[in-house]
Formats: sequence, structure tokens, C-alpha cells
Amino acid sequence: MASEQMLPPVAIHLHKQIPVGAGLGGGSSNASTVLSGLNAISETPLPPGRLAELAGQLGSDCPFFLQKHPMLMEGRGELLSQVDVSLGSFYLVLLFPEIHIATAEAYKAVSPRKPELHLRQVIEGPVQGWKDRVFNDFEPSIFEGFPVLKRYKLALYRAGALYASLSGSGSSLYGVYEKAPVLPGEIRKHVIWEGVV
Repeated sequence: MASEQMLPPVAIHLHKQIPVGAGLGGGSSNASTVLSGLNAISETPLPPGRLAELAGQLGSDCPFFLQKHPMLMEGRGELLSQVDVSLGSFYLVLLFPEIHIATAEAYKAVSPRKPELHLRQVIEGPVQGWKDRVFNDFEPSIFEGFPVLKRYKLALYRAGALYASLSGSGSSLYGVYEKAPVLPGEIRKHVIWEGVV
């Protein structure tokens, strides 16, 4: 492999808007975006495969954030394959209850289970079929420690969500709707983004 060129020093200003400890991949996406930006200004940019290798050294889920289409993550997050899923006509509501959940602690408490069907089979089907077949294994332990999050998830369903879940290890939650819902005040105050996907 040819030697990789060193970049001269650069000044970076990162304006972080994704909340810390929200289970939204904020740190990983920030790291991958900076890496991608540095590659773009390089006189000899790295090929995508090498860029993904470097991203993987920053975090096992960082290569995911270099992708421009939906991907299925397996293993520790480093195994990626394209998945045929589109939420383009659906309305998404994203909540952040401002509860910080330490990622390391969440991973210590999680008990992964093998689903009956491979996730690809389910998510490539209609969203209406996800509710009882797509599970976030972080939910049992996180909901035990933070029961209010389970209450908010149930409130998303009561407001008409086709599917609702904790995002990653939390504390964000999201609901997928056919149209803009009327949300009760207890969760409306925690909405940080909503709109057509």
C-alpha cells in the first residue's frame, strides 16, 4: 500500500447539536463527518474502503455514518450491508427526555436475544408489521432503571404510532406515524425533531 499523505494542521469548529447520551450516535457521526471532511480536503483522498477502516478505529459504528443509504449493522456494528427500507412517506417524532444514559453502563446491563426472524426480513416489510417483531434489547434494562421512558414509549403508541422504540441505548425515543400526530403534553415538551422523513 502506498504511504498515506499527512495533512497539514487544520482548525476545526464543531457545532454539536445532537444531545450527548441520547442514543443517537452523535459522537460517532461527528467523528465520521470530520474524518470524511479531512479526506475531502486532502490532495490525495483515501479510497472508501480505507476511510472505513480508519473510521472503524475511532468506533465500531463510525463506518456506518460514512454511508449515504440505509444500512444493516451487525457484529459490533462494524459489519454493514445495504438494506431496502424507506420511511419516505412517514412522519417521525423524536423525543429527548434529557436523561443522560452512560453508554458503557447500558452495554453492561443489556441481554441480547436472538429474534425469530432476521431483522432484515422484518424491516424490509411494511412498517405496520414492526411493532411486535422489531425489538431494542436495551429496553428491558433501561426501562427498569428509567420507568418514565417506558411511559413515554407507550404514550407514543397511544398517539397513534405504527412503531415506537428507544433509540440505541437511549434516552431518546422515536415514533413512526402515517401523519402528524396530536401528542399529549407530557411528551410534546420533549420533542426535539419531527417531520416527514
